[in-house]
Amino acid sequence: MKEKYEGVEVELEDLKGCIIQEHINGFQKGVRHATFFCQDIDAANPRFDVNKDMVDSQLINEVESIPEEEAEKSNSGRGLECGRGHGGR
Repeated sequence: MKEKYEGVEVELEDLKGCIIQEHINGFQKGVRHATFFCQDIDAANPRFDVNKDMVDSQLINEVESIPEEEAEKSNSGRGLECGRGHGGR
């Protein structure tokens, strides 16, 4: 029983690593898309701040943005939740 538990624990850690890597890959893909589609944007411009977020069509500091729980409430009914509509992936 202990060996089976350890095997499952190792598999869980492997899956966690795969999930993290998929998030990294998705982010890098998004950066490549942004670079391609927004070639006229100067990332050196002081107005370009990766620490800001879009809320209600306004660019604000992340610190001022709404907490995650509130964002989930305001997004309810919009889009798909994780794992739905993608064949459980």
